[in-house]
Amino acid sequence: MANLQDYVIWRGDLSFAERPLTELDNLVLCQLSYINMSSVFPHGEVIALRDVVQALLDRGGIRTLVADGEEKHDEYEEFARAAAASRRFGSLLMTNYEDILDPQQQIQFSAVTFRISRDTAFIAFRGTDDSLVGWKEDFMLSFEKIPAQEQALSYLMRVMQPDLRYYIGGHSKGANLALYASCLLPKEQFGQLLHVYVNDGPGLCPDVLDTSVIARIDPITTKIVPEYDVIGKIFEMPVTDNRIVRSNARGVLQHGILTWQLRDGGLDLVSSNAPGSMWIGQVLDQWIGGVSNVEDRRTFVNDLFDTIGACGITNFNELSGVGPDGLEKMLETVSHISPITLDVARALPVAAVTGQKSQDTWTYRLTSLLKNSVLTRALLLIVSGLCAMLIPNELLPLSIAIGMTAFAAFELVHTFRRLKALHWDLKAMQTQAFICLASIAIYLMILIKDGALMLLSNAIFGTLFLLMAYHIADRIKGQKRHSFRFFWSIAEAVLLALMAVFILIAPSGAVGGFTFATGIVCFADGILHLADAISQRRRGPAE
Repeated sequence: MANLQDYVIWRGDLSFAERPLTELDNLVLCQLSYINMSSVFPHGEVIALRDVVQALLDRGGIRTLVADGEEKHDEYEEFARAAAASRRFGSLLMTNYEDILDPQQQIQFSAVTFRISRDTAFIAFRGTDDSLVGWKEDFMLSFEKIPAQEQALSYLMRVMQPDLRYYIGGHSKGANLALYASCLLPKEQFGQLLHVYVNDGPGLCPDVLDTSVIARIDPITTKIVPEYDVIGKIFEMPVTDNRIVRSNARGVLQHGILTWQLRDGGLDLVSSNAPGSMWIGQVLDQWIGGVSNVEDRRTFVNDLFDTIGACGITNFNELSGVGPDGLEKMLETVSHISPITLDVARALPVAAVTGQKSQDTWTYRLTSLLKNSVLTRALLLIVSGLCAMLIPNELLPLSIAIGMTAFAAFELVHTFRRLKALHWDLKAMQTQAFICLASIAIYLMILIKDGALMLLSNAIFGTLFLLMAYHIADRIKGQKRHSFRFFWSIAEAVLLALMAVFILIAPSGAVGGFTFATGIVCFADGILHLADAISQRRRGPAE
C-alpha cells in the first residue's frame, strides 16, 4: 500500500502549474512544517525548500520536532530528502518562517508560508512538538484561548498579502490553529481564502468560544482524520467534507501523517472510525464535560504539568533520563496537589467504566459505593486474596528481591538528601540513618548469602501474620458476643497467630504455601466484609 512518501516520488516530477494543489499536497506541506529550520532560516528571508534541507544536512541532519523517537526522525529525514529532491516541492519558496517556544508565556508556535504560484500560497501551522510547553497548551484548549491561537490569527493578519489567495492547513494542534485563525479572520482577508485543511486536530472548546463560527468556513473546509481517531474527536467539530483515511499503524499511532495510506492517486478512505477510537472519544468528551467548571480544568492542567516539570525536564524525550532525584521531586509535588486535581483525575476512570458523566445516576452510585469504607476494605481484601492465591511460587523470591532493591535505593537517596539538607547532622537523622543502613545491610545479605532471601521472606510473612492476628483480636472487642462474626474473628486470629509462629521457624520452601494460605484468609475475610456492607445498605443510614 502506498503512503505519502510514495506520492512525493510518484508525482514529484509535476509542477503545481501542471497539477494544482490537492489534499495530498496539503499533507506533504503540513508534514514539512515540523522540520526545525531555525538555524538556517534568517528572519525575513525567502528560501527554496531544497536549499533549506541541504543546509540542514550540511549541519549534521534534519531534526523534526515531534515526540516519536529516533527511528521516526530517520523516517522524517528520508521524507524531507525526497520532497527536496522533487521538482514539485523542492523549488517551492518558503517565507515568513516563525518558531516560538516560550515557557514563561506558555506558548509553542510555528508557521511557514509556501509560495505555490504567482498568485497562491499555502500557510502551514506546525502541530505539537516534544516540549512540555506545547503539550500543556494542548490541555489548555479546554479552558481558555491559548497563546498559540492568538499568535496564529496574528500571523495570518500580518503575512497575508492583498494580491494573493491562500490555502491554510495544519496537523494536530496546527489543525486547531488553522481552524481558529481562519474562523476569526477579518472579512477582507477572509475573502482571500481558497481552502482550509484540518488534519486530525482538536476542534474548538464550546466553553471557550462560540463554535457557530465554524459555519463560516464550512464550505471551504476539509477535515481529514485516521480510522483510529483520538485527537480529532476532542471537541469534534461538524464539517460537511469529513474524510476518514486508512493507516498502516495501530491505535493512537495512526495520528502520524506518514502512516496514512493512499489508493488510486488519492487517500484510501473508509466509511467510519474504528469502534475503539469512538469509545475513547466518548470517554474524553464525558470526562471533560463532567468537569463543567473551567477553573477546575485549569487547576488540573497546572498541577499535572507542574508535577511532570518538577524533575527538571523541558520535553518528553528527557523523561527516560530522569533519575531518583527527579522522581523524588515529582513525588514531593504530587503530595501537594489540589483536591480539585484529585477529583478531576478520579473522574476519568469513572467515565471510562460507567460511560456516564459525573452527574449521572450510575456514576453517583459508583462513587457512593466507593465511599463506603467497609465495602472498599472488602474489595481490597478479595482482590488481595485472589492475587496471593494465584501468584506462582517461583515469582515470590523475585518480587521480594525487586521490592528490597527499590526500598534500599529509595532509603539511600532519601537519607543522603536529608543529611545534606541538615548539613550532615547525624544526630538529628539517627533513626532515618539506622533504617537506611539496616535496609542496605539486609539487601547485601540477600545478594551474598544463599538462602537469605527465603529467610527474609519467612520473617516478612511471619510478622505480617502476627500483625493481622493482633488487628483482628483488637477488633473483637467491638463485636456482639455469640454472633457468627465474633466466633469467626476468634478463629481467624488464632489461625493467623499459629501460622505466624510456624512460619518463623519453618523451612525456606514453605513460603509458597503460606502465601496461598494468606490468600484464602484474605479472600474469606473480604467476603464477610462484603456481606456486612450489603447488610448495612439494606438497613439504611437510620440504623
